[in-house]
Amino acid sequence: MNSLDSFIRSQLKLRQLQLLVVMDDLRNVSKVANYLHVSQPAVSKALSELENNIGLKLFHRTIHGMQPTIYGSSLVVYARRILAELGKARDELRALISGVEGKVSIGALPAAAAAILPGAIDQLKTQSPYTAIAIMEGTMEVLKPRLLSGEIELIVGILPEESAHAETDAIFIYQEKMALVTGVEHPLANKQQITWDELQSTPWILPPHGSLTRQPIEEEFRYHHLSLPTNYIESVSTMVNVGILQLGQAIAFLPGSVARYYARLGVLAILPVSIPALTQQVGILHVKDQTLSPSARLFIATLKNRFDGEENIPEAAVS
Repeated sequence: MNSLDSFIRSQLKLRQLQLLVVMDDLRNVSKVANYLHVSQPAVSKALSELENNIGLKLFHRTIHGMQPTIYGSSLVVYARRILAELGKARDELRALISGVEGKVSIGALPAAAAAILPGAIDQLKTQSPYTAIAIMEGTMEVLKPRLLSGEIELIVGILPEESAHAETDAIFIYQEKMALVTGVEHPLANKQQITWDELQSTPWILPPHGSLTRQPIEEEFRYHHLSLPTNYIESVSTMVNVGILQLGQAIAFLPGSVARYYARLGVLAILPVSIPALTQQVGILHVKDQTLSPSARLFIATLKNRFDGEENIPEAAVS
């Protein structure tokens, strides 16, 4: 164990970390050799030397190629993080040399991309024009691995129901009230008052059964002595939902900021209906115990300031 500690502290080289990551990505010695522009024997020798020095088997050959052992998988996770952090240090130094004050890489969940980020970024650039910002849009399934690997520093948007766990921490920005919306050509779009009987008889886009946002909707229908609509689809995709709503045949609850954004564009109409208990948490995810860059901290402060006291969709009369 002492030899392992000594090797990690003073002898482990960056090219060995790169070898581990590439081997994990490609799982084939020939492909790794081509990628690194070395011979296959050189790859095998380098891996063998690393395993001998560290005293652990990191990869083994199978009919499916080179597969990491539990030790290899563990070390690869940290190798990716170290290389990603060095990449960020390189980008930060390049930015500083070119006159930029810093850089932050942000993962934007779909709803955040249109409704939350643009204003916050505009405000940040007003305060700090030479702070560089890199945006990557995607679902949580796409963005979270990149967050954990260090490729992005923050994920911004409507947080999942279980947003914090062993690997990440959540910073809550505000609680978003949901708004009931439809296409501007829908028969309900221009009504000042809407009954729940009318809502029950129109097509719906609903959150999945069992989700926290589904429960208040079901309870509201029960409160009005109505069964849940039978003409519905289940979807959590903001862009898909907006596309369906534009056709004017369905109604759905969307985050208030998203609803207001598309209403201003003349794409959707906000209906005079609300469910007080129907809310979602908007916030930021980052790697637990991670030291955030100054640019990331500035962005977080800007987002908090911009949405401090966020105005939600007002209560409306529903008969």
